[in-house]
Amino acid sequence: MKKMRILVLSLAIVGIALFLSISLVNQARAVKPALPLSPANGESWRTGVTVVNDPIYSLLDGRSLADNAIFRSAQAADYYYIFPAAANSKTIQSAQFYVLNRGGSYAGNVELTLKVYNFSGSLLRTVTSSPVNLKTAVLNAWINIPLSASPGNLVVNPGEFLAFNVYLDLGLGGSLDIRLLFEVQVD
Repeated sequence: MKKMRILVLSLAIVGIALFLSISLVNQARAVKPALPLSPANGESWRTGVTVVNDPIYSLLDGRSLADNAIFRSAQAADYYYIFPAAANSKTIQSAQFYVLNRGGSYAGNVELTLKVYNFSGSLLRTVTSSPVNLKTAVLNAWINIPLSASPGNLVVNPGEFLAFNVYLDLGLGGSLDIRLLFEVQVD
């Protein structure tokens, strides 16, 4: 009889623990930052593909689109979050990012810029007016990215693509892990 009570009590504890863990997982999945307001006209670009080292468009073949990006200082010094190429010219109206999580450390600077490339990975234009320091960027808030004052730098033409570039100035090293969301509004 005593063994039966212990068994029932053990099953009850396991059941409660399972229920609580499932509940916590569902709560964590439900927590997503509110997106900035989309423009009345135009499009909001939020999904892309992360590649390392070279922003060559053919590297996207077979990769899944994602609405977030992970950058780790121990894996690469140059990361790109590439948006799918548009079929017609687009003009960038605004760009923002959201730091979901940041942990670990890195001795150098970690800079975020937004750039336009051709399909072979050659830099054509820089969209940002200055790099954003990801080590000091505010957590859990949408942050606007300063755009170039030159209207020509804000255009993405057919045969080109837009990419966020995360650059680590001292190369590989450290344990920095940054998880980001992006949104670019275009007309």
